[in-house]
Amino acid sequence: MSVSAKKLNRPVAAVLILFIFQFYLNHFLIRLESKKSAHISDIEHSWNSKALGKGINIFSFGHLPVVIDWLWIQCLLDNSMSKVTKGQHPILFYRFDLASELDPAFLALYTSGANLLTVVRGDAIGAEKLLLKGHDFIHQKLHTYPDTFRNRFWTKAWNIPMLLGYIYLFELDNLPEAARYFREAGSMPGVPAYLTGLAERLSKQGGEYEVGLRLLAAMA
Repeated sequence: MSVSAKKLNRPVAAVLILFIFQFYLNHFLIRLESKKSAHISDIEHSWNSKALGKGINIFSFGHLPVVIDWLWIQCLLDNSMSKVTKGQHPILFYRFDLASELDPAFLALYTSGANLLTVVRGDAIGAEKLLLKGHDFIHQKLHTYPDTFRNRFWTKAWNIPMLLGYIYLFELDNLPEAARYFREAGSMPGVPAYLTGLAERLSKQGGEYEVGLRLLAAMA
């Protein structure tokens, strides 16, 4: 086989891999979402993004970035606007979860994913899990990446604890956890001034309740 023929077969093989992967992944995710009576814990027993990610790494044959891009596009093209029933995840959550397993250094997967899951689909638990994965990445792995990468793609890392604070405060009614993550966001480099001020108020004695009462007053 000529060199040019081999080069031609590589993109063809990549497309075939994507079609096969798409068929099996969509089939599996639809089966998960169709379990209307199942609780999240029951469904997640069947879902293992780490194992699936390892399998995709092996069988993508060097085309992993294509798979990640395809998953990202699938997430952005999801046009479902219906809120999920409490105790369930939409297919969108599993796509973001898998994509972040394949590329944990992709900041937008966590931030955009959390916003879409919370605001559009009403899945605050899924958003929390996704953001906690990003939070773990910041504290466990981000420091191993070069400065050039961090300065280019992770200057807004504070978005992750900030969104966690928002979800705990407004979606999960957990003021202590919200305060913890707002304080963390306020102490990170590049954070906007308003978050620094919020973190300072939360650090004072009784600050959590003061902030909570101000927010309740503003909402009223």
